[in-house]
Amino acid sequence: MWCFWAWQFWYHCRSHTCCCLHQAADSSDPKRESNMSENSNGPSAASDPTSATNKDSIKKPVLIGLGVAMIASAAFNIGIWYGMGLPSRDKQKTEISEVPGSVQSVTPVATVASTADPFVVTIHLTPIDPTKKKGPDLRLPMMPMPESQPRSAQDRRPIGSGVIIGSDGYILTSSHVLHANFDVRVTLNDKRTFDAKIVGKDPFMDLAVIKIEATGLPVAKFGDSSKMRVGDWAIAVGSPYGFDHSVTLGIISGIGRSLEQMNNNTEMIQTDAALNHGNSGGPLLNAQGEVIGINTAVRNQAQNISFAIPAERAQSIAKELEAHGSIARPYLGIHMTDIDAQTAKAMGYPDEACVIVAYVMPDSPCQKAGLDQYDLIEKVDETPVKSAIDVRKIIQQHKPNDVLAFSLSRKDGHEVRKVKLGTYPENLSY
Repeated sequence: MWCFWAWQFWYHCRSHTCCCLHQAADSSDPKRESNMSENSNGPSAASDPTSATNKDSIKKPVLIGLGVAMIASAAFNIGIWYGMGLPSRDKQKTEISEVPGSVQSVTPVATVASTADPFVVTIHLTPIDPTKKKGPDLRLPMMPMPESQPRSAQDRRPIGSGVIIGSDGYILTSSHVLHANFDVRVTLNDKRTFDAKIVGKDPFMDLAVIKIEATGLPVAKFGDSSKMRVGDWAIAVGSPYGFDHSVTLGIISGIGRSLEQMNNNTEMIQTDAALNHGNSGGPLLNAQGEVIGINTAVRNQAQNISFAIPAERAQSIAKELEAHGSIARPYLGIHMTDIDAQTAKAMGYPDEACVIVAYVMPDSPCQKAGLDQYDLIEKVDETPVKSAIDVRKIIQQHKPNDVLAFSLSRKDGHEVRKVKLGTYPENLSY
């Protein structure tokens, strides 16, 4: 390379010097040219002091031009040499330095999608009674709420998505995708279709397991959702509106989200990867193609505010459903709302944050125990509570038929009501 630069230097010296000298000679005084022609046998022009001065004035711009040309040539050749040594952009993986001392391997989205396609399925429902025209209501049942509240990633269309978790035909999906009096049929990525049976449902967590009679199926690889960070890549795969194996890309927008529509049953993953009707039950993937969540809900009247159940939670529930077919969970039968101190004071309650009963389900354990709308829950079994999450954490530590004491504050005083926990009904979404 240095030889090449030396050759460039010599070439530019030669070419630019000759060119500049010729131009200087052509632009010299006509009288001098005449004198040189007429007195060619006379004294040399070099002996003329005036001629020496003119030559010095010519050399200066020549040398400046030569220097500029050398610098430009060197820069040009260095650029070519460096460019030839750059790494290829066509590598299958790119290493991104996240924090000092750590490197994350990011797989292209196309590779992630092609890896996930084999273990993602489309779920169709058909009515057992052929005369039945109306599809199942796959929306999440909920108490009357404003339209801005979250909704399921499904509407009335009998379609959903699923993730193969067993090579012998076990598939994980959302509980609200399935419906009584409807047959379930599964379409694989290779277009084979199978009738499916429901192994178990957990409406409390909106998860279910179904099974098809097949072997040798590709199985999803689950990642560690606890290692996720806000800003990490998130990729959703599913069948929105029947467009099977559609892929959307986003990031993790938030972790540990609690949805009131799901009664704050679990902490959710929030993503801006677009979900639509039919994505429910499909996987949310990380940049390595691992399942980090099961897509379950979106928010009404918003763009790309979507939620997924974390992978670890989904896996543990799936194993229990495979083994037992159901999960007995305690049931209160109320919807609760957190209120701040200012609102509590305006409602006539103590000037502090608290949780009140927003709605009591008919024929529920809480209704039977005498709880009413707008009751303020102060304690559960002598444990002070300030939010709905506080109450649910206590309830989840108990089993159906356990009896708990609810200390209530009402406008007419304080009361304690004994509530015998029920079993969470399968006909409820949450």
